[in-house]
Order: sequence, then structure tokens, then C-alpha cells
Amino acid sequence: MSHVKQAGKRARTDPNAPQPPLRLSQTPVERWFAEDDERTAYDERLSRMEILPPNYIGDGVLPDAKYPEFWRLIDIQGLRPFLYMHGRYYPRFVAAAFTTIFIREDEDEGEEFALGFRLGGREYKFTLAALATAWGLKD
Repeated sequence: MSHVKQAGKRARTDPNAPQPPLRLSQTPVERWFAEDDERTAYDERLSRMEILPPNYIGDGVLPDAKYPEFWRLIDIQGLRPFLYMHGRYYPRFVAAAFTTIFIREDEDEGEEFALGFRLGGREYKFTLAALATAWGLKD
């Protein structure tokens, strides 16, 4: 028995419809940085660094029975899941963001502490509360 393909309807895309923004990995490195000095710092130092595979703490490395005070303090802050994280990360983006990292705290202006970086034409700022939430820490 022979198989015959049937013609199907092709989805038509509207060329005038708004396109989703490109992911950072799809944009050229030149567009990651807003300032020339940031790009230069990345090119001269961080882009040439060897990327090491991440190391993770394993179960039993610091046994609870041997270090009870350490684990008590870790658990009070809710850091145990943070210590055992095994997530993916993107070393080139981390290096690029590192070149633009900033800390802002201006008590005269009433501005709250913020840790941030600029990457791909956007600025990312994290307050202490946002960092605690993102990292699962007690504020």
C-alpha cells in the first residue's frame, strides 16, 4: 500500500505582527553592552577566561552530626536548598553581566540599596528584599 501525502494548510504569519524580542544568545555580543568601556573590559579579560564546570556540594560532605551548629545557622536562614542547588547557568552571560555590575545606595535621595547590572540594553536591579526572595533567604 502506498502512502500519499495530503496537502495541509500552512499557517500564514502576518509580517506586520510584532515579533518577540530576540533572546540574548541570539544577539551579537556588540549589542550586549551599552558602553564601549564595558565591551572592552569583557573582550580584554572576561571573554578569554577559561570556563570551569560548576562544582556542587554533595550529600555527606558536611555531615549534620559533625557540624550541628553550622547546619543550625544554615537552616535558620533557609540556606540548605541554596547550598544544594544544581541549576544551569550561562558563563558568557555571567561574565558579560559582571563587567556592568553596580551597587546603588543613596540615603540622601531615599533610594534603597540595589545590586544590578546592564545587559542587552536593559538594566536589572535587585533590592535586598528581591535578592532574598530570588535566593530563598529569610529577609
